[in-house]
Amino acid sequence: MPASQKPRTGPPGTDAAPGAVTADLGLFSAGLGSEGDRFLRLFRAAPVPMALTDTASRHFVEANDRWCEVTGYARGQLVGRSALELGIWGDPKQRDALLAHLEVEELVDNFRLSFRRRDGELREAFGSIQVVELMGRRLWFSVLHDVTDQTLLEEERARMVEQQHALERLSAIGELAGGVAHDINNLLLPILVNAELSLPDAEGDLRVQLEEMREAALRGRQLTKKLLAFGRKQVLQKRPIDVNAVVRSAEPFLRRLVPPGVRLEFSLAENLPNAFVDPTQTEQVLMNLVINARQAIGRDGHVEVSTFASEPPIGSVPMGVSEPTGEHVYLQVADDGPGIPKQLREKIFEPFFTTKSEAAGTGLGLSTVLGIVEQHAGHVFVGESAQGGARVTIGLPLHARDQHDESAADGDRAGQAFDRGMGEGITVLVVEDDDAVRSVTSRVLRFYGYRVLEAAHGAAALELIDAGEQSVDLVVTDIVMPGMTGLQLRDRISARPSAVPVVFVSGYSWNALADHGVDRNSIRILEKPFSPTKLLEIVAEELALE
Repeated sequence: MPASQKPRTGPPGTDAAPGAVTADLGLFSAGLGSEGDRFLRLFRAAPVPMALTDTASRHFVEANDRWCEVTGYARGQLVGRSALELGIWGDPKQRDALLAHLEVEELVDNFRLSFRRRDGELREAFGSIQVVELMGRRLWFSVLHDVTDQTLLEEERARMVEQQHALERLSAIGELAGGVAHDINNLLLPILVNAELSLPDAEGDLRVQLEEMREAALRGRQLTKKLLAFGRKQVLQKRPIDVNAVVRSAEPFLRRLVPPGVRLEFSLAENLPNAFVDPTQTEQVLMNLVINARQAIGRDGHVEVSTFASEPPIGSVPMGVSEPTGEHVYLQVADDGPGIPKQLREKIFEPFFTTKSEAAGTGLGLSTVLGIVEQHAGHVFVGESAQGGARVTIGLPLHARDQHDESAADGDRAGQAFDRGMGEGITVLVVEDDDAVRSVTSRVLRFYGYRVLEAAHGAAALELIDAGEQSVDLVVTDIVMPGMTGLQLRDRISARPSAVPVVFVSGYSWNALADHGVDRNSIRILEKPFSPTKLLEIVAEELALE
């Protein structure tokens, strides 16, 4: 008869019933004979976890070695007791559904369940149960397949795939931001240069208007720097700096960022080694972290800015794609706000991800921080502050004696005056595919007495040099151009009998320029959008080297 019609020896839902068969409390092998002994040896040695349970009492009557190994129970601890009594079922609802199914059918195959080992660890498995008759007893023959490790592996693989997708999205958005910033820089350059060229002779309202134009262009340049930082594509001006000095310089501005109810404190370690970073970008990182902390705690609370040179705090989790290596100076911002849930720690550094309202945040602050720090070959760590809030720690690389000071390529001698005739008798070839940038660059040089030749690409530049109508004393060229890069143009010029010095101009980062074969130790780059002063400085310096 079906299992549902079999007489029960106890009330439904119980695991030990009055009058139940009690042979499971003794040795199950008793009375099986030689064939039974052989079966029992094979059963116990089977490589798959298996158990036999009395359908009436629901007590284990036998379990093999693998079942004991997987559940953590010795055979003597299982026999005579039920899975429910031992607390093996991870979810009692799964047990109820299984028993209901067994009331109708005598086989349940490949059902998902969770079970708890003797040490309390919760595991995931697939199980199968077949009703069998042995020695006149109805038993459940159970087979268990532990898939916990496989599940964790699949979850880890899914997490890595999602992380890769996030990195791809970040890279795509970064490429877009870098391209947009580069184009904006080309648009800002004529505004900035023309305003500066016109200022010396302007008076009254015209001078005021030109100064406003110049300041607007400079603010626009700072905006493009942020875009390039977000896309890991800004041209960094790294040099040895005291991180404490950066913090102290930014302190007055940082105090204006927080409301009166927020206590902003500074804890700066003494005798810090110098970091090799761009000070402006480092200040941007600090500002973004303080703003993020302020938004997290609201109108009152505590924010602490600290520096140290030991190790990141215990419990800090590294963010980003690179493994932390080498020695660093650490800059840290901690608050006493609600903290960052573990499941959101990686997401908060994705572009446009924010837990704030649209009015309170754009989701670009922390992604910009990660972009700036990783471009410096630094690291970002996230953890919990001593007050239970968020703690973000920035590891900045130490300065080494053999590192090149990139600020030299963009040095700006404030207030330096140049003679209008400084370029007399000198011919400069300007090579630039953007018409407006080429025109304004040439205008600056002509304004100061240089003879200027113009070429829209590398091939046209070589034709002018080879024509020899005017000897060229210096070439000013963009690096990234269609057809022939500025570096390739330099190599072609160097192969000619009368080689001339070359000044490179670009709005891209060293990382991006590396894709075009640029060696940061062999050339200097004038960053767009440049001022007339910076252009004249580097031209004069290159000519003086000849």
